[in-house]
Amino acid sequence: MAIDWIGPMRSAVLTFTGRGIDDTILLETTPEVKVSRRWIFRDITASSFRWTNEEFIDGRWRIVQTFDATRA
Repeated sequence: MAIDWIGPMRSAVLTFTGRGIDDTILLETTPEVKVSRRWIFRDITASSFRWTNEEFIDGRWRIVQTFDATRA
């Protein structure tokens, strides 16, 4: 599955491929981007989830952002 994300503030367009791993959803950028990124959705329930944005820098994954989301 391919997913396009558009960030209008920085004129960014990223294409991700997605897959499920157990109870986690993993989105990874396609190979042509300068900095590889992955978005991880975990702890998914009917009313909440945790989202983590990671970048691959200096040979390792680094957490850039983490959000805990709840349904209003």
